[in-house]
Amino acid sequence: MKTAASPIDTSILPDQARQELLDFYHFLVGKYVKRRVPSSAKEVALTGTAGALANSSLAGIWKDRDLGDSVTFARNLRDQAQKRTLS
Repeated sequence: MKTAASPIDTSILPDQARQELLDFYHFLVGKYVKRRVPSSAKEVALTGTAGALANSSLAGIWKDRDLGDSVTFARNLRDQAQKRTLS
């Protein structure tokens, strides 16, 4: 991937504003730049953008399952995860 020099001088911004600018840039890249779809959940986690997650094979994997109330379903999953023991 070719990197172009940025015409924006971020040095005049406070740290928080620079981070917000970077976050917004990554949001726009995820929204508009076509990339290959990650092949695994680990790869999605490594890319780190909402756009990458939305374009991954993970999006929609539960769409055809009858989950009932999604809030209750998610709460039950969290409860199960908190109560499990790791061996």
